[in-house]
Amino acid sequence: MARYTTTQTTGWDPDTAFAWMADLRHLADWDPSIEASEQVVGDGPGVGSEYDVSVRAAGGVRTMRYRIEEWEPAARRLLAVSETPVLTSYDRISVEAVEGDVRTTAVTYDADLVMKGPAKVADPLVALGFRKMGDEAAVGLAEALHRAAPPT
Repeated sequence: MARYTTTQTTGWDPDTAFAWMADLRHLADWDPSIEASEQVVGDGPGVGSEYDVSVRAAGGVRTMRYRIEEWEPAARRLLAVSETPVLTSYDRISVEAVEGDVRTTAVTYDADLVMKGPAKVADPLVALGFRKMGDEAAVGLAEALHRAAPPT
């Protein structure tokens, strides 16, 4: 299994940070491996919302359909899942105020790629590529979270 987790901080308040992160249309704003992300089911984030996410990876651009499976706005957490014939991607977003610092919010993005069937043999190579993509996304997320807060 390939996994990448990053936690970045921001001066945005937790609700603003969660609202921005939870709208998966913003993925391309911070993750350089994402060419585009379009909501295709629903009106804003929530359970059942679906997004077509165009991912640049080895061999070109592939569109993956992500569906929000778990949605906890009060706890500022969500789980988005994409399933293809060769893998399942589990992407968790959580946002929380940093204890003892009312001006700092922590944003965590935790992604797991689980390979299926014969593709499992490629898992070590996928993990290496995923780590590189994750490192680049972490830089982009940090940069995005240090811009002016988006309008609410």
